[in-house]
Amino acid sequence: MVTAAIFEVDGTLLPRPSLERRFARFLFRQGMLGPREVLLWLGGFAESFSFGKNKKYLAGKSAEAMKALAAKFLLQAPSLVWPLARDRIWEHLGRGHLVVIVSGSLDLLVQPLARMLQADLALGTTLDAREGKLTGTVNGQHPCGRSKASLIRQLQGQWDVDLQRSYGYGNRSSDAAFLKLLGHPVAVNPDPGLKREALQSGWPILYFR
Repeated sequence: MVTAAIFEVDGTLLPRPSLERRFARFLFRQGMLGPREVLLWLGGFAESFSFGKNKKYLAGKSAEAMKALAAKFLLQAPSLVWPLARDRIWEHLGRGHLVVIVSGSLDLLVQPLARMLQADLALGTTLDAREGKLTGTVNGQHPCGRSKASLIRQLQGQWDVDLQRSYGYGNRSSDAAFLKLLGHPVAVNPDPGLKREALQSGWPILYFR
């Protein structure tokens, strides 16, 4: 069986704001988001209280163009990742563990970030596209909260992962659902809710920042 090391991204590997928020700001500076898209973004945020599922601001954009812009944006990614976080990833790789990056941020950001970090797998939010254009909706599961736990269970079956021997790294109370599945959960830069859970459960607490 395979031992995995599963890392959340925003707040765990790199500082907030989230990778996707940074990308949205990059798109605005590149002239790819105008007033209409910004209003759609803010409107969706107000409705859902979560940036996660609000992808209306990308509706009508070329999927290939967004991938190219994501690659350009991520040229700065190595400087964003905390050195201690990068070292921990490489430590797990050196031990032969399956390193997985999981995030509610866009898959077109999470996949290249994983490649830069030499991670084995990346699980992000995949966008729906029709005739080469993004629709502004999510295609499939959005890795957030309990859905991360569901994805980890799928990973267990697909890669023969031994959950009890595996490691998990998260920073928010919503990450507790997937961390509890693993034999070696670690709270990284935890928010108050996750810190309380870690102290009660005896989980290690690390600070990468």
